[in-house]
Amino acid sequence: MGAMQTSEPTRFFDPASRPRLVPPRSTLEKALDALGVVALVLAGVVLVTYWPRFPETIPTHFDGSGRPDGWGGRATILLLGLLPYVTWVALTFLGRFPHRFNYPWTITAENADRQYLLSRTLLASVKVWAVLVLVHLLWRTSLVAVGEARTLGVAFLLVSLLVLFGILLVYFVQAYRARY
Repeated sequence: MGAMQTSEPTRFFDPASRPRLVPPRSTLEKALDALGVVALVLAGVVLVTYWPRFPETIPTHFDGSGRPDGWGGRATILLLGLLPYVTWVALTFLGRFPHRFNYPWTITAENADRQYLLSRTLLASVKVWAVLVLVHLLWRTSLVAVGEARTLGVAFLLVSLLVLFGILLVYFVQAYRARY
């Protein structure tokens, strides 16, 4: 069998052959990062504020309606408190390589700058939303642990998912329009 011929646009499906552009950070990316830093500070404040009041056993899992259905030692809250920081660092690192991301359309020299900026903004949006959700979860878990609340709240899961899907929808519409 002969070698398969590839055309110029097809080779851009290969992340290794995409343009390695680094578009300047947008104002929105900077604002999202600032919001994320505020959320990370709040995570530390929640831990420091509630730690002395935690009983020996605290909720570690919640059912779909937000009621605790799993319990563990008070030190387990430290893992939940660490997750926003780990998420922030990991997604910040990944944002440095937009040419390596998967895209649902061809990346060309003409559209790479805009597509990379949109994908980085998507990642920054998901990053800050994930951190906000984790900080909210830490705060509500702390409230349940010290007896100031009984559940995470009925809307927690629904709102979290709706906002995430909204972020994704906005990205796909904008990126689709910028594909050429």
